[in-house]
Amino acid sequence: MSGSAVLLAACGGGEKKAAPRARPEPVVVESTSVADTLSTDTGADTAGQNATATVHVEDTTRVRGAGIEQIGHLPPLADSIANQMTFFATFQTTFLAASRAKHLLMDIGRVDAKLKGKARLAAYHAAVQQMSPVKVGDRFLLHGPWGSSDATVAGFDQWHGRIVAKLDVPPNVDSLAREKLTLVALAVRADSDSAAAAAPTADSCAHRGPVDSTMLARAAAVRDSLMLILQGDTARMPPDVLKGRKLTSSQIYGCFGPAHVLLFANSAADVNRYTREFAVLIDTTGRVVPLHVADIRFKVHDAIRALDVDGDKVDDVSAIGRGELTGGTVLLRLDVAKKRLTYVMSGFAWEDF
Repeated sequence: MSGSAVLLAACGGGEKKAAPRARPEPVVVESTSVADTLSTDTGADTAGQNATATVHVEDTTRVRGAGIEQIGHLPPLADSIANQMTFFATFQTTFLAASRAKHLLMDIGRVDAKLKGKARLAAYHAAVQQMSPVKVGDRFLLHGPWGSSDATVAGFDQWHGRIVAKLDVPPNVDSLAREKLTLVALAVRADSDSAAAAAPTADSCAHRGPVDSTMLARAAAVRDSLMLILQGDTARMPPDVLKGRKLTSSQIYGCFGPAHVLLFANSAADVNRYTREFAVLIDTTGRVVPLHVADIRFKVHDAIRALDVDGDKVDDVSAIGRGELTGGTVLLRLDVAKKRLTYVMSGFAWEDF
């Protein structure tokens, strides 16, 4: 019994309980302070880091909850297809439009589901109409080889795994979309700041057609010289890769400042793991101006045609870009002063595995 008394005394006799530990007050972050928190957090302020993490968690929960609630109203088949869709972000203001099957279609997402059969196509359209950040009736300002003009979203379709919006465009743009040469344009939301400052215009460049025979001969000589350099550049490539290497070149005509010809010469092997690219301008005197291409995703490019995407009276470039195991249509802006081509926008990419 004395041993039991000692044991009861050590345990508090079973009569006294430890006071409950006080719970910390929950951290409340106002939604209006999100931008301030992100902009002022330097990484050294622990409280700022915790607040930022809290905001991210709350936003993630809110977005997921909204997404589940939205998709939950779809029929089962549409809901299944919706789970295999990816869209551009809701705050996206610029998109790429391209002519496909004689219509100008704007890339807005990607779908990995099979869409054969009337039932699946109907379910796909139902899912897109509910989930897409772009809605029927939305207005865009198009920048293309003809200049700029208004366009309206008329509906949705699919094109080789891409979710696309069908655009209602003026007759002259519709005629260009029906031509054999691919038409590429930059589409900007009409309610965005970049579109608000612009109005429909006609392009004034008079050098988009073939140049004179002297310039053509000069371009051919420059192309042949670059291709010889690429052909002899074999030091980095294993012999088995070298057998499948492809050398390509492309050139377009336009108003590139003092130049009227822009030329690409490329070497690519092993599904674009080994690449090298030359991009040059050839001015009216025959002088060659090398260009730096700033495109992180795509390493080599095949030019499609010239267009002015920003209204600065200097032509830019639409091209097919290719990177390791991937490729897609891309727009590159030309900065004549800096001798640089810079990525502007691309559509959803295709992939090779």
